[in-house]
Parts: sequence; C-alpha cells; structure tokens
Amino acid sequence: MAGGSGSSGLDPSSVLDGDLYPDLVRLGGLAPAVRELAERSDIDLGILDTQPGTGRFSTVDMSSDRGVISVLLGVQRRLFSIAIRDDVHPWASGGTDDLSAVVGVADAWRRGASLRALVDRFPFMSISHLAEAYESGDPVSAQWDSLLGDAEFRHVAPVLLAIHQVDRLRTLFPYVSHGTIRLALDVMDRSRGEIWIARLRNGRFRVESTTRGESGKETGSMEDAIEAALSYLP
Repeated sequence: MAGGSGSSGLDPSSVLDGDLYPDLVRLGGLAPAVRELAERSDIDLGILDTQPGTGRFSTVDMSSDRGVISVLLGVQRRLFSIAIRDDVHPWASGGTDDLSAVVGVADAWRRGASLRALVDRFPFMSISHLAEAYESGDPVSAQWDSLLGDAEFRHVAPVLLAIHQVDRLRTLFPYVSHGTIRLALDVMDRSRGEIWIARLRNGRFRVESTTRGESGKETGSMEDAIEAALSYLP
C-alpha cells in the first residue's frame, strides 16, 4: 500500500502527462502502477511509499536492507529515474522508459544482487568506483586514491598528501567541501563526527571538530595543523 501524505482531491491526469504516462494515469499514479506490475509477476517489493502532494502520483520509494530505491518521473520524455542509496552514500543510479525494468531493478536489489550483477542485468544502471569499494569493504582507501588522483583537488593536494602520510588520519574517510578537507571518524556513521582542516588565505590553518564543544584551533604550520587534528581523535 502506498504511503505518504497525499492530495486526495487531485486527479492523476492533472499531474501526469497522459501522452507520456497513459498507464500511470489509468492506474492512479506511479506507485499503483509499480504495485500492479510487481503483483502480476509475483514480486514482493514491500511497502511502497510516495512523496507528499503531487508526489503521490509521480514518485515511489521502496526499502531494502541496503537503502532506499527511489523512482522519479521525467518531464520532457518518458523516463523513470532510479536512485539507490543508503544514509551514507549512493549505490547506483540510472533511467529507463520501461516500467517493468524498474520493478526488476528493485526486486534484484532487494534480493541482494551485487552491484556488478545489477548493471550486467540492467545496463542502463551505473555505479561508481566508490560504491564498489563500499561493497567490497574498503571505501576509505578508494576515496583517498580518488582525491589524490583528481586534478579538481590540486589546490588542496599538498594538504591531502600531508594528512595521508599520518597513519591515524589516513584511516579516516576524506572528502573536500568548499576547500575544506573533512575527515569522517566513521565511514559508515557520519553522526560520529568529522575533523575539518582548512588552509586560510593568510597561509595559516583552521582545524575544527564537529563533535567537540570547543572552538577550533588556528595554527601557523601544516605540522601544527596535523597535531591539532590528532588531538581531536577519540
């Protein structure tokens, strides 16, 4: 049964393009259409949820042991955009005009298909190297390799390299946001906190912890910045 707070007064034809999605209009929206196809194929997709408002016709979310499978409708052409992600990272994404393929993707993922098996069976789906690293159990090393080899981050490369040379910091999951290097203490649980290291315009460094109840530290050298970062480790 589809969930979500709906707008019961709306008609599907007032929201959906009948030329692109006549099947959805006829069945009352995306979620009912997915449910009908799944039941016809004797596939259990669990509870189907929708976004509120007009989203009750144009969205559907399906849960799994490895995150949520979300589907949205294209506007300019018939397209079912699929995104599979958990609380920490995306697993896979893609798009197709075949609703039965959407049901197949959701069923395969809920049954435990590997990333490679998923894209082999459904070539319109794509996965990243990092997603594969999460699946294999070593996302930290893969993320370090990606950042250190990406020309986009050459402006922070010296800082990344210096951090990477420190054993205790190299075990943290890095990413870069607005010039700040952020080190997640737990790759699978971001609520455990992060350490932020930013090089300031005056050449100094700012080091902060998102979990400590104290103000950040400003240092004059990379060596001192690293020592400050180490002091924030549990």
